[in-house]
Amino acid sequence: MSDFWGSSFMRSLRALAPEAWLSFPELDAGRVRLRRIVAADASALFAIHGDAERMRWYGASPLASERDAVTLVRSFAAERHRPDPGIRWAIERKDQPGLIGTCGFFDVQRARGTCLIGYEIAGHAQGHGYMREALQCAIAWAWDGLEVHRIEAQVHPENRRSLAVLDKLGFVVEGTQRGVGFRGGRFHDMLLLSLLRGA
Repeated sequence: MSDFWGSSFMRSLRALAPEAWLSFPELDAGRVRLRRIVAADASALFAIHGDAERMRWYGASPLASERDAVTLVRSFAAERHRPDPGIRWAIERKDQPGLIGTCGFFDVQRARGTCLIGYEIAGHAQGHGYMREALQCAIAWAWDGLEVHRIEAQVHPENRRSLAVLDKLGFVVEGTQRGVGFRGGRFHDMLLLSLLRGA
């Protein structure tokens, strides 16, 4: 696993100071790029976040309108200015501009060196490896960019696609968090996974 992050891209990221992400970091991730989420992405975000089937794993109710998606854009931007800050990127194919998903980190606890990872992708972009490439790039940046040594993920036990992506990235299932999720008017269990720097 140590060789997995040993690319020239990873070495170049280590030169970044922790404050470097104050100017929004745009990252090159193989076939995709990670960039700032902007107002023009509202329509593509609504196509994802307004889809009840896609949102059943996300832990939030589907958006009711594109206007709600504009609010979501602002919410993602505000993540970077909270006491426990985070960062969210738009995922965009290099050969076809336009948001196909998002990924990022939230609940960053620098004193403990931990954060949570989150992501989602449009149905038409699933199954092509785009999310794996995006997350690999984002994780490589996060070790120094967020000053963390442990990245956590909470995933519904039935979300096999998400679990498969995290497994390929080296995440380890640590156990079940009982009743920590809430969806469809009831509480449910979530799996806790983690990835340690250098593991």
